[in-house]
Amino acid sequence: MQVNSLYKIIFIILLLLSYDEYTLAQTWQSLNGPIESEVTDIIVQDDTVYTAARFGHGLYKRNFESDVWQFSNITQGEGAFRHALEDILSINIDEQGNYYAGGGGVMSGDGQVFNQFYKSHNYGKSWQEFRNGIEDCHTVSDILVTPDKNMFIACVQGIFLFSENENKFIKVGGNAWEFVHTLYQYENMILAGTQSGLWYSDNDGLNWIENENDEHEIFAIKRVEDEFFLGTDNGLFRTSELTESWVEVDELSGLAINAIHLFEDLIYIANETGVYVVNPDNYSTAPVFADIAEDKVHVINSSESSLFVGAENGFYICSPEQNTCTLNGVASAWVRSLSFQGQDTLLTSTTNAIYRYFTESGEWDTQSVPLRRTRNIVPIDEENFRTIDDRNYYKCSFAEGECDSFEIDEEHVLRDITENSAGQLFVASLRYVYQSDDGGDTWDMIYNHPNNDNHTLKANGDSLLFINGAIKLSLDTHDVEQLPASVHHITSDGKYFGIGNSGVVKSHDFGETWITLLQSTDIIEPDFIRSVEVDESSNKIYAITNTGRVYVSENEGENWGLNIEMRPVAIEHTVLGPDGILYLGSFSAGVFANVEPLKPPMTISIEEEPGEAIPNNVILHQNYPNPFNPVTVISFQLPASSEVTLEVFDLLGRRVALLVDGRQTAGTHTVHFDGSNLSSGTYIYRLQTEDFSEVRKMTLIK
Repeated sequence: MQVNSLYKIIFIILLLLSYDEYTLAQTWQSLNGPIESEVTDIIVQDDTVYTAARFGHGLYKRNFESDVWQFSNITQGEGAFRHALEDILSINIDEQGNYYAGGGGVMSGDGQVFNQFYKSHNYGKSWQEFRNGIEDCHTVSDILVTPDKNMFIACVQGIFLFSENENKFIKVGGNAWEFVHTLYQYENMILAGTQSGLWYSDNDGLNWIENENDEHEIFAIKRVEDEFFLGTDNGLFRTSELTESWVEVDELSGLAINAIHLFEDLIYIANETGVYVVNPDNYSTAPVFADIAEDKVHVINSSESSLFVGAENGFYICSPEQNTCTLNGVASAWVRSLSFQGQDTLLTSTTNAIYRYFTESGEWDTQSVPLRRTRNIVPIDEENFRTIDDRNYYKCSFAEGECDSFEIDEEHVLRDITENSAGQLFVASLRYVYQSDDGGDTWDMIYNHPNNDNHTLKANGDSLLFINGAIKLSLDTHDVEQLPASVHHITSDGKYFGIGNSGVVKSHDFGETWITLLQSTDIIEPDFIRSVEVDESSNKIYAITNTGRVYVSENEGENWGLNIEMRPVAIEHTVLGPDGILYLGSFSAGVFANVEPLKPPMTISIEEEPGEAIPNNVILHQNYPNPFNPVTVISFQLPASSEVTLEVFDLLGRRVALLVDGRQTAGTHTVHFDGSNLSSGTYIYRLQTEDFSEVRKMTLIK
């Protein structure tokens, strides 16, 4: 498995050269959905639209001539503790093509909340965290780049101006600020909408004047002809001069206005219940775009011919002429499962609904089934399917958009559903496995797990069923065999591929003996292999980690390459399509497909990334991913060998898990915590040594 340093250098050079303008442009393509992302900002520059989605972990961009969204992953941290930017609220691009992104606060190692601000000087290929001067900013809610190249950011704690000479942000406007929501430039003035009203500056932001004519919270500002329009928490107001009294647009009284945009001489208003249009000649208003009448709209922008609307449920392209809107991608969906219905239809279960994607046309069906948090999908025919959630078994129809539900196990949570080649259905609860021979009308219990630990099912032909991958159940004799590995793929000639303690493994004799293909010690910490997919037509093996790294072998596991372009997008589910394309369902960024062969197609040494130096103090890191379901990774670092306990508690103070209890060596340690047997909610994990104690929160969402 080892190669010399020359191979490593060649690999790094080739990897750097392979990146073009887009971070994931080569091998991975976002499938523009499932389209349930909360879009928080939209920028239009030249012939490209850029957008950010809350919890989308990056910036998306699409040329007007293309239907493909490109994804630029924004990360923070180094080495094993690099993770994705969360809660993105604002993006901007300057005239030199530099990208900027800001978002909500995150927890640091010492328990302090700090801001998130990132910049990229290479079209989103890589990002750098920048905190110099804005340590107390907390949340970056807006970014303004002026024509004279000044950059301002709006924060919870005020407004900050970037100083090129000092390479830092400088706080402007004093300390009398509350939450600053938005920044806007008109001629030589910069205006700020805050929680306590409107402020403005006419000397490049050095001094600020409070407007005393209002008592409203300001979310949006726009100059239209000879008037300022101000979107507040209590309606839309207008004024010719900032020093004059404000006049309310009566028909929008009481509405919280999130955005104001001028398009073809009409003013479009975004609020909590859709979009309104205002005629600036007589101030008459009317609701528009019935397609999004119930959606919470955050932002509006436009190209020459279309309006772009960012809302809680996704990114819309709207036609004012036809008064219609169409969902068009940028996914931040939590994908729970993926499966194929025939040769060209991908079924996708998310936390909100079940969708289908047509691979030939590259489009998502406009009809979905509003069934939340289902575990897996078993197709029946082109329109119908079976699935389960925690409590019920369902028969559903895309044509009707609804389901019939049946209860199977009154006491235990349901975990998985599958079908074998004979058409028999199987459902696993935490305790039992059930079988149905009549399409789900009646069920018989065929297996009782002694440890209440059923999670996954995989059928092999019409005679074998694998429970949790490692329990081999004969459907003819009901004999049970415990395997040393969890089976993930069974080839047409009976070879087993799976995951064991030693790493990725393979058996040629139906599980009697096993060989290791990829050592677990060669997996970069703190990753673990989430799934193994095998393309029998090309002899490719894919081992996909929880953080988006994909190990690939083209010679039956003798040598492995490593693709890191998805890192660190948290991966929840994978499926290999009939066309040999690998599809990844993510925790928060929707579905991705490897539209080009995975790189690098060469043998490399799978060694751990350069680690951090041994710290001077004990460090407890935030778990990743968070929220999680059902497995997450907790990491900590020790400056010296110590007695350590790592425990997990519920909010009532009851210990639910003891993860570490004993002496640990100096350095970095990672622990996998499985919350399968716990209820959704917030939990506390505590690390203790002889002279150190720290707690952190984590959230389990099922």
